[in-house]
Amino acid sequence: MGIDKYRAKKNEWRVKEKTLFFLAAVGGSVGSILGMQCFHHKTKHYRFVYGMPVLLILQILLIICLLRVLK
Repeated sequence: MGIDKYRAKKNEWRVKEKTLFFLAAVGGSVGSILGMQCFHHKTKHYRFVYGMPVLLILQILLIICLLRVLK
């Protein structure tokens, strides 16, 4: 989020939204949410405002399910 925000300010090449979501989906949802808040980036995009917390909830549920299976 920080790199994309920096590049947005400089009018440079940007990180694709698909890439930001992919990184969040493979375990970076907490970092994405924190990055959105720290850098005030993508905070007006409803897809990010609601999508990142949904990914976090899904990741938590996945971890809970995996822990139950491994018991």
